[in-house]
Amino acid sequence: MKKKPTGQKITDFLAGRGFYLVVLACALVIGVSAWALFFSGGGDDYTDALGTISATPPVITPTPSDATWGRVTPTPTPIPTVEPTPEPTPDPTPTPTPKPTAKPDKEKDDGHSQSSADSIEDLTFMWPVSGKVTIPFSIAELIYNKTMGDWRTHNGIDLEAEPGTKVVACANGEVTEIFHDDLLGTTVVIDHGFNLKSYYSNLTAEPAVKVGDKIAGGSVIGTIGDTAIGESGEAPHLHFAMTIEEELVDPASVIVVGAIVEE
Repeated sequence: MKKKPTGQKITDFLAGRGFYLVVLACALVIGVSAWALFFSGGGDDYTDALGTISATPPVITPTPSDATWGRVTPTPTPIPTVEPTPEPTPDPTPTPTPKPTAKPDKEKDDGHSQSSADSIEDLTFMWPVSGKVTIPFSIAELIYNKTMGDWRTHNGIDLEAEPGTKVVACANGEVTEIFHDDLLGTTVVIDHGFNLKSYYSNLTAEPAVKVGDKIAGGSVIGTIGDTAIGESGEAPHLHFAMTIEEELVDPASVIVVGAIVEE
C-alpha cells in the first residue's frame, strides 16, 4: 500500500475531525483575550470584597520636589494690607482777636475833646482852612520871598484865607505850644501822637486854645490874623506846617481827608 504525503494527511485531518478542533481553539483564544482585557481595566466599574473600585485613573497632584511632573506653579505670597495713615486733624480756626475799641471821647471843661487812636492810620485828617495854595512846601528848592526880597526855603504851605476865617485842628491831638514867631507870627502847635505835629501860623494874637488842651480834629483853634511879618507882602493866608519825628514834611502828603485845595 502506497503512503500518503504529510501534507495530504493534514488536509484529510482538517476535512474530518480537525475542523472542530480549530473552532475550539479559536473560542479558547477569544475567551482568554476577553479575560485579559477585563482584568486590565478595560471593563466597567465593579465591586469586590474590598469595596468599590473605580476604573477612572486617580488624579495625582505634583509636589514641588517631584521634577518629573513638570513645572510647578508656586503658591503666591499674600500681599500685606497697609492701613492708610490717617490725616492729621487740623487745628480749629483761631478766633480773630477783635480790634480794641477806641476809648470814648474825653470831655474837658472848655468844651474841647480828643478821641484816642491806636495808630497813625486811625487818625482822620482834614485841611485847617479851605483855600488855594499860594506858596507850596519847598525844602529842596529855594522860593523867592517878595516880602523879604530874597530866595529861601518854605517849610510849610500857605493856604489863602481872609482875616477872621476860623482855623481848625487837622486831626485829634493835644496843644503843646503857643508862641509868637518873629517872621510867622502867632503859632499854635498840636501833638497828634506817633511823633506827628502840626503848626498853625499867622493867627490872631489870642488863639482860642491854650497849652494842655486835648482837642478833636475839626475843633476851632483860632482865626486868621496878620501877625506873620515875614510874609506880609502876600495875600491873607494860614501858614501850615507839619513834622514827623521833628523832620519837616509836606502837609499835603499827610492830609488824606478834608477840603480839596486848588493849586
